Amino acid sequence: MKNYIKVVSSGRNVAVFPFDDADEVATRDAITRALAVAEASHGRVSRVVAHGPCGAAEFGYRAGLQLWRNVMSENVGYDRPDGGEWRCEARGEYSVLDHGYLNVVEHWGSDQKIIESARMSTDKGFLGWGPKCKECGRWYGSPHNPDPHVIPDHGCICGCREQVSGDEKLLRYLYEHKHSTPFEFAGLTIECQAPIMVYREWHRHRTQSYSEMSARYVQMPNLHYVPSVERIIASAKKSGNRQASGGGVLRIPDDSFPNESTPEWMRNLVKDVNTTQSEIHVAEFIRGLIRGEQQTLYKNYERLISFGVAKEVARLDTPVSRYSRMRATANLRNWLAFLTLRMDPNAQFEIRQYAWCVADVIMSVFPRTYELFNEGRLQ
Repeated sequence: MKNYIKVVSSGRNVAVFPFDDADEVATRDAITRALAVAEASHGRVSRVVAHGPCGAAEFGYRAGLQLWRNVMSENVGYDRPDGGEWRCEARGEYSVLDHGYLNVVEHWGSDQKIIESARMSTDKGFLGWGPKCKECGRWYGSPHNPDPHVIPDHGCICGCREQVSGDEKLLRYLYEHKHSTPFEFAGLTIECQAPIMVYREWHRHRTQSYSEMSARYVQMPNLHYVPSVERIIASAKKSGNRQASGGGVLRIPDDSFPNESTPEWMRNLVKDVNTTQSEIHVAEFIRGLIRGEQQTLYKNYERLISFGVAKEVARLDTPVSRYSRMRATANLRNWLAFLTLRMDPNAQFEIRQYAWCVADVIMSVFPRTYELFNEGRLQ
Protein backbone atom coordinates (compact mmCIF):
# COMPACT_ATOMS: atom_id res chain seq x y z
CA MET A 1 0.00 0.00 0.00
CA LYS A 2 2.00 2.99 -1.28
CA ASN A 3 -0.11 5.92 -0.08
CA TYR A 4 -2.49 5.89 2.84
CA ILE A 5 -3.99 7.87 5.71
CA LYS A 6 -4.13 5.92 8.97
CA VAL A 7 -6.22 6.92 12.01
CA VAL A 8 -4.63 5.77 15.28
CA SER A 9 -6.19 5.47 18.75
CA SER A 10 -4.13 4.40 21.77
CA GLY A 11 -1.51 2.81 19.57
CA ARG A 12 -3.96 0.77 17.48
CA ASN A 13 -5.10 1.36 13.91
CA VAL A 14 -8.73 2.44 13.90
CA ALA A 15 -8.97 2.79 10.13
CA VAL A 16 -6.68 2.85 7.09
CA PHE A 17 -7.61 4.61 3.85
CA PRO A 18 -5.40 3.96 0.77
CA PHE A 19 -5.32 6.47 -2.07
CA ASP A 20 -3.64 7.21 -5.39
CA ASP A 21 -1.97 10.63 -5.24
CA ALA A 22 -2.46 10.98 -9.00
CA ASP A 23 -6.21 10.68 -8.54
CA GLU A 24 -7.54 13.91 -7.01
CA VAL A 25 -11.00 12.46 -6.33
CA ALA A 26 -9.61 9.37 -4.57
CA THR A 27 -7.24 11.46 -2.45
CA ARG A 28 -9.96 13.86 -1.39
CA ASP A 29 -12.20 10.91 -0.58
CA ALA A 30 -9.52 9.35 1.66
CA ILE A 31 -9.06 12.63 3.52
CA THR A 32 -12.82 13.08 3.93
CA ARG A 33 -13.30 9.56 5.25
CA ALA A 34 -10.37 9.85 7.67
CA LEU A 35 -11.71 13.17 8.92
CA ALA A 36 -15.15 11.64 9.46
CA VAL A 37 -13.69 8.79 11.52
CA ALA A 38 -11.57 11.19 13.57
CA GLU A 39 -14.46 13.55 14.25
CA ALA A 40 -16.76 10.65 15.19
CA SER A 41 -14.26 9.44 17.78
CA HIS A 42 -15.15 12.27 20.20
CA GLY A 43 -11.51 12.86 21.06
CA ARG A 44 -10.42 9.21 21.36
CA VAL A 45 -8.26 9.40 18.24
CA SER A 46 -4.74 10.38 19.25
CA ARG A 47 -2.77 10.59 16.01
CA VAL A 48 -3.07 10.42 12.25
CA VAL A 49 -0.30 8.88 10.14
CA ALA A 50 -0.13 9.83 6.47
CA HIS A 51 2.10 8.21 3.90
CA GLY A 52 2.16 9.91 0.52
CA PRO A 53 4.49 10.82 -2.35
CA CYS A 54 6.53 13.06 -0.02
CA GLY A 55 7.09 10.29 2.56
CA ALA A 56 5.50 9.64 5.93
CA ALA A 57 4.30 12.14 8.51
CA GLU A 58 2.58 11.84 11.86
CA PHE A 59 0.52 14.59 13.45
CA GLY A 60 -2.42 15.43 15.70
CA TYR A 61 -5.55 14.67 13.77
CA ARG A 62 -7.26 18.07 13.89
CA ALA A 63 -4.35 20.25 12.79
CA GLY A 64 -2.98 17.55 10.53
CA LEU A 65 -6.14 16.86 8.59
CA GLN A 66 -6.77 20.59 8.29
CA LEU A 67 -3.34 20.95 6.72
CA TRP A 68 -4.02 18.07 4.37
CA ARG A 69 -7.23 19.74 3.25
CA ASN A 70 -5.31 22.96 2.68
CA VAL A 71 -2.61 21.10 0.77
CA MET A 72 -5.22 19.49 -1.45
CA SER A 73 -6.72 22.85 -2.34
CA GLU A 74 -3.28 24.41 -2.83
CA ASN A 75 -1.46 21.46 -4.36
CA VAL A 76 -3.61 19.14 -6.46
CA GLY A 77 -4.43 20.82 -9.72
CA TYR A 78 -1.14 22.56 -10.38
CA ASP A 79 -1.58 26.10 -11.78
CA ARG A 80 -5.19 26.54 -10.69
CA PRO A 81 -6.61 29.81 -9.38
CA ASP A 82 -8.01 28.37 -6.15
CA GLY A 83 -4.78 26.59 -5.37
CA GLY A 84 -1.07 26.81 -5.29
CA GLU A 85 1.56 26.36 -7.90
CA TRP A 86 3.71 23.90 -5.97
CA ARG A 87 3.84 20.16 -5.53
CA CYS A 88 5.96 17.56 -3.78
CA GLU A 89 7.98 15.51 -6.26
CA ALA A 90 9.79 13.33 -3.72
CA ARG A 91 10.58 13.44 -0.04
CA GLY A 92 12.12 16.86 0.61
CA GLU A 93 11.93 17.94 -3.05
CA TYR A 94 9.33 20.38 -4.41
CA SER A 95 8.49 22.03 -7.72
CA VAL A 96 7.33 25.63 -7.39
CA LEU A 97 5.79 28.05 -9.92
CA ASP A 98 6.93 27.46 -13.52
CA HIS A 99 10.70 26.97 -13.10
CA GLY A 100 11.27 27.04 -9.34
CA TYR A 101 12.14 24.39 -6.81
CA LEU A 102 12.76 23.95 -3.09
CA ASN A 103 14.89 21.09 -1.76
CA VAL A 104 15.85 20.16 1.78
CA VAL A 105 19.63 20.18 2.28
CA GLU A 106 19.59 19.06 5.92
CA HIS A 107 17.61 19.32 9.13
CA TRP A 108 18.63 18.83 12.74
CA GLY A 109 16.91 18.25 16.05
CA SER A 110 13.42 16.88 16.66
CA ASP A 111 10.40 17.39 18.89
CA GLN A 112 12.14 15.14 21.43
CA LYS A 113 15.35 17.21 21.30
CA ILE A 114 13.32 20.33 22.03
CA ILE A 115 12.08 18.72 25.24
CA GLU A 116 15.60 17.62 26.15
CA SER A 117 16.89 21.16 25.67
CA ALA A 118 14.12 22.59 27.83
CA ARG A 119 14.84 20.12 30.64
CA MET A 120 18.55 20.87 30.89
CA SER A 121 17.71 23.12 33.83
CA THR A 122 16.15 20.24 35.80
CA ASP A 123 18.42 17.46 34.47
CA LYS A 124 15.43 15.22 33.67
CA GLY A 125 15.70 14.87 29.92
CA PHE A 126 13.00 13.41 27.71
CA LEU A 127 10.54 11.21 29.60
CA GLY A 128 8.21 10.11 26.79
CA TRP A 129 5.13 11.03 24.82
CA GLY A 130 1.80 10.22 26.42
CA PRO A 131 -0.62 9.02 27.30
CA LYS A 132 0.56 7.03 30.32
CA CYS A 133 -1.13 5.29 33.25
CA LYS A 134 -1.99 7.70 36.05
CA GLU A 135 -1.50 5.05 38.75
CA CYS A 136 1.76 3.27 37.87
CA GLY A 137 3.19 5.56 35.20
CA ARG A 138 3.48 2.95 32.42
CA TRP A 139 3.46 4.45 28.96
CA TYR A 140 0.56 3.42 26.76
CA GLY A 141 1.54 1.72 23.50
CA SER A 142 2.22 4.08 20.61
CA PRO A 143 4.72 4.33 17.77
CA HIS A 144 6.92 6.32 20.18
CA ASN A 145 6.49 4.22 23.34
CA PRO A 146 5.55 0.60 22.60
CA ASP A 147 4.72 -1.22 25.83
CA PRO A 148 3.48 -4.81 25.66
CA HIS A 149 2.27 -4.64 29.28
CA VAL A 150 -0.47 -2.17 28.39
CA ILE A 151 -3.76 -3.26 26.86
CA PRO A 152 -5.33 0.05 25.74
CA ASP A 153 -8.91 -1.21 25.46
CA HIS A 154 -8.90 -2.51 29.02
CA GLY A 155 -6.71 0.03 30.75
CA CYS A 156 -3.34 -0.63 32.32
CA ILE A 157 -2.12 -3.98 33.67
CA CYS A 158 -2.35 -2.47 37.16
CA GLY A 159 -6.11 -2.10 36.70
CA CYS A 160 -6.14 1.69 36.37
CA ARG A 161 -8.11 3.10 33.44
CA GLU A 162 -7.09 6.75 33.88
CA GLN A 163 -4.54 8.37 31.59
CA VAL A 164 -2.31 11.40 31.97
CA SER A 165 -0.29 13.34 29.42
CA GLY A 166 3.38 12.86 28.70
CA ASP A 167 5.94 15.33 27.41
CA GLU A 168 3.52 16.67 24.81
CA LYS A 169 2.09 18.72 27.69
CA LEU A 170 5.44 20.41 28.27
CA LEU A 171 5.88 21.02 24.53
CA ARG A 172 2.51 22.74 24.41
CA TYR A 173 3.34 24.82 27.49
CA LEU A 174 6.63 25.96 25.96
CA TYR A 175 4.98 26.93 22.70
CA GLU A 176 1.88 28.63 24.07
CA HIS A 177 3.78 30.59 26.73
CA LYS A 178 6.45 31.64 24.23
CA HIS A 179 9.36 29.93 25.95
CA SER A 180 11.02 29.90 22.56
CA THR A 181 14.68 29.16 23.27
CA PRO A 182 14.31 25.33 23.17
CA PHE A 183 12.91 25.63 19.64
CA GLU A 184 16.20 27.17 18.58
CA PHE A 185 17.92 23.79 19.11
CA ALA A 186 16.30 22.43 15.94
CA GLY A 187 16.42 23.76 12.42
CA LEU A 188 16.47 23.39 8.69
CA THR A 189 18.58 24.28 5.65
CA ILE A 190 16.97 24.50 2.21
CA GLU A 191 18.06 25.29 -1.33
CA CYS A 192 15.61 26.94 -3.69
CA GLN A 193 15.29 28.52 -7.10
CA ALA A 194 12.90 31.45 -7.19
CA PRO A 195 12.25 34.75 -8.99
CA ILE A 196 14.36 37.63 -7.69
CA MET A 197 11.21 39.43 -6.54
CA VAL A 198 10.51 36.53 -4.14
CA TYR A 199 14.01 36.82 -2.68
CA ARG A 200 13.59 40.55 -2.12
CA GLU A 201 10.71 39.73 0.23
CA TRP A 202 12.35 36.62 1.68
CA HIS A 203 15.52 38.49 2.65
CA ARG A 204 13.50 40.75 4.92
CA HIS A 205 13.66 37.84 7.38
CA ARG A 206 17.04 38.83 8.77
CA THR A 207 17.16 36.03 11.34
CA GLN A 208 17.88 33.58 8.52
CA SER A 209 21.28 33.16 6.90
CA TYR A 210 21.53 33.26 3.10
CA SER A 211 23.98 32.44 0.33
CA GLU A 212 22.72 33.41 -3.14
CA MET A 213 24.14 32.70 -6.58
CA SER A 214 26.15 35.75 -7.69
CA ALA A 215 25.49 37.27 -11.10
CA ARG A 216 28.96 38.86 -10.84
CA TYR A 217 30.59 35.44 -11.21
CA VAL A 218 28.19 33.30 -13.25
CA GLN A 219 25.89 33.94 -16.17
CA MET A 220 22.30 34.01 -15.04
CA PRO A 221 20.02 31.34 -16.55
CA ASN A 222 17.45 32.16 -19.20
CA LEU A 223 14.66 31.31 -16.79
CA HIS A 224 11.93 33.83 -16.06
CA TYR A 225 8.72 33.68 -14.09
CA VAL A 226 5.64 34.12 -16.26
CA PRO A 227 2.44 34.16 -14.18
CA SER A 228 -0.14 31.55 -15.10
CA VAL A 229 -3.40 32.55 -16.78
CA GLU A 230 -5.24 31.94 -13.53
CA ARG A 231 -2.78 34.04 -11.53
CA ILE A 232 -3.16 36.97 -13.94
CA ILE A 233 -6.96 36.78 -13.86
CA ALA A 234 -7.00 36.58 -10.07
CA SER A 235 -4.63 39.56 -9.80
CA ALA A 236 -7.14 41.76 -11.63
CA LYS A 237 -9.87 41.24 -9.04
CA LYS A 238 -10.56 43.83 -6.38
CA SER A 239 -9.87 42.76 -2.81
CA GLY A 240 -9.28 44.13 0.65
CA ASN A 241 -5.55 43.67 0.12
CA ARG A 242 -4.55 46.86 -1.69
CA GLN A 243 -1.23 45.48 -2.93
CA ALA A 244 -2.98 42.50 -4.55
CA SER A 245 -6.02 44.41 -5.83
CA GLY A 246 -6.38 45.08 -9.56
CA GLY A 247 -8.79 47.03 -11.72
CA GLY A 248 -11.66 44.60 -11.29
CA VAL A 249 -11.64 42.97 -14.72
CA LEU A 250 -9.05 42.17 -17.38
CA ARG A 251 -9.44 44.08 -20.63
CA ILE A 252 -7.32 45.52 -23.43
CA PRO A 253 -8.41 48.97 -24.69
CA ASP A 254 -8.79 49.28 -28.47
CA ASP A 255 -5.95 51.78 -28.76
CA SER A 256 -3.58 49.31 -27.10
CA PHE A 257 -3.61 46.76 -29.93
CA PRO A 258 -0.27 46.36 -31.71
CA ASN A 259 0.42 47.66 -35.22
CA GLU A 260 1.42 45.78 -38.37
CA SER A 261 5.04 45.47 -37.26
CA THR A 262 3.94 43.05 -34.55
CA PRO A 263 4.85 39.36 -35.14
CA GLU A 264 2.14 37.29 -36.80
CA TRP A 265 1.57 35.04 -33.77
CA MET A 266 0.77 38.08 -31.65
CA ARG A 267 -1.47 39.64 -34.31
CA ASN A 268 -3.49 36.40 -34.43
CA LEU A 269 -3.73 36.38 -30.68
CA VAL A 270 -4.85 40.02 -30.68
CA LYS A 271 -7.58 39.18 -33.20
CA ASP A 272 -8.91 36.50 -30.87
CA VAL A 273 -8.79 38.90 -27.94
CA ASN A 274 -10.49 41.62 -29.94
CA THR A 275 -13.23 39.21 -30.95
CA THR A 276 -13.93 37.60 -27.61
CA GLN A 277 -12.44 39.96 -24.98
CA SER A 278 -12.56 36.95 -22.65
CA GLU A 279 -10.38 37.10 -19.57
CA ILE A 280 -8.55 33.94 -20.63
CA HIS A 281 -7.58 35.44 -23.99
CA VAL A 282 -6.55 38.71 -22.37
CA ALA A 283 -4.43 36.83 -19.81
CA GLU A 284 -2.74 34.85 -22.59
CA PHE A 285 -2.03 38.11 -24.40
CA ILE A 286 -0.48 39.57 -21.22
CA ARG A 287 1.64 36.45 -20.77
CA GLY A 288 2.93 36.95 -24.30
CA LEU A 289 3.86 40.56 -23.59
CA ILE A 290 5.71 39.58 -20.40
CA ARG A 291 7.54 36.71 -22.06
CA GLY A 292 8.50 38.82 -25.07
CA GLU A 293 10.03 41.57 -22.94
CA GLN A 294 11.91 39.03 -20.82
CA GLN A 295 13.48 37.40 -23.87
CA THR A 296 14.43 40.79 -25.36
CA LEU A 297 16.22 41.72 -22.14
CA TYR A 298 18.00 38.37 -21.96
CA LYS A 299 19.20 38.62 -25.57
CA ASN A 300 20.66 42.05 -24.77
CA TYR A 301 22.29 40.54 -21.67
CA GLU A 302 23.91 37.80 -23.76
CA ARG A 303 24.97 40.34 -26.38
CA LEU A 304 26.74 42.49 -23.79
CA ILE A 305 28.61 39.46 -22.49
CA SER A 306 29.64 38.55 -26.05
CA PHE A 307 31.01 42.10 -26.41
CA GLY A 308 33.34 41.38 -23.53
CA VAL A 309 31.42 43.34 -20.89
CA ALA A 310 31.86 42.03 -17.35
CA LYS A 311 28.92 40.03 -15.98
CA GLU A 312 28.47 42.52 -13.14
CA VAL A 313 27.79 45.24 -15.73
CA ALA A 314 25.87 43.13 -18.24
CA ARG A 315 23.33 42.26 -15.53
CA LEU A 316 22.19 45.86 -15.02
CA ASP A 317 18.85 45.42 -16.81
CA THR A 318 18.00 42.17 -15.01
CA PRO A 319 14.21 41.96 -14.39
CA VAL A 320 12.91 40.83 -11.00
CA SER A 321 11.13 37.96 -12.76
CA ARG A 322 14.45 36.25 -13.55
CA TYR A 323 15.19 33.15 -11.49
CA SER A 324 18.10 32.99 -9.09
CA ARG A 325 19.20 30.34 -6.59
CA MET A 326 20.07 30.45 -2.92
CA ARG A 327 20.45 28.47 0.27
CA ALA A 328 18.76 29.57 3.47
CA THR A 329 19.22 28.25 6.98
CA ALA A 330 17.55 29.06 10.28
CA ASN A 331 16.50 27.46 13.53
CA LEU A 332 12.95 26.19 13.94
CA ARG A 333 11.81 29.22 15.92
CA ASN A 334 12.67 31.54 13.05
CA TRP A 335 11.25 29.25 10.36
CA LEU A 336 7.91 29.37 12.20
CA ALA A 337 8.14 33.17 12.27
CA PHE A 338 8.73 33.07 8.50
CA LEU A 339 5.64 30.89 8.02
CA THR A 340 3.50 33.16 10.20
CA LEU A 341 4.05 36.04 7.79
CA ARG A 342 4.45 34.26 4.46
CA MET A 343 1.57 31.79 4.73
CA ASP A 344 -0.77 34.65 5.54
CA PRO A 345 -3.37 35.26 2.79
CA ASN A 346 -2.17 38.87 2.54
CA ALA A 347 1.35 37.78 1.59
CA GLN A 348 2.14 37.82 -2.12
CA PHE A 349 0.99 34.70 -3.91
CA GLU A 350 4.42 33.72 -5.20
CA ILE A 351 6.23 33.66 -1.85
CA ARG A 352 3.27 31.83 -0.29
CA GLN A 353 4.03 28.89 -2.58
CA TYR A 354 7.53 28.56 -1.15
CA ALA A 355 6.19 28.99 2.39
CA TRP A 356 3.80 26.07 1.87
CA CYS A 357 6.75 23.90 0.85
CA VAL A 358 8.66 24.86 4.01
CA ALA A 359 5.52 24.15 6.06
CA ASP A 360 5.21 20.71 4.50
CA VAL A 361 8.82 19.92 5.44
CA ILE A 362 8.38 21.12 9.03
CA MET A 363 5.17 19.11 9.38
CA SER A 364 7.09 15.96 8.43
CA VAL A 365 10.22 16.57 10.51
CA PHE A 366 8.72 18.30 13.58
CA PRO A 367 5.10 17.03 13.57
CA ARG A 368 4.17 17.88 17.16
CA THR A 369 5.60 21.38 17.02
CA TYR A 370 3.91 22.01 13.68
CA GLU A 371 0.61 20.84 15.12
CA LEU A 372 0.86 23.51 17.83
CA PHE A 373 1.84 26.16 15.27
CA ASN A 374 -1.05 25.22 12.99
CA GLU A 375 -3.55 25.27 15.84
CA GLY A 376 -2.57 28.83 16.62
CA ARG A 377 -2.65 29.85 12.97
CA LEU A 378 -6.13 28.42 12.42
CA GLN A 379 -7.46 30.20 15.49
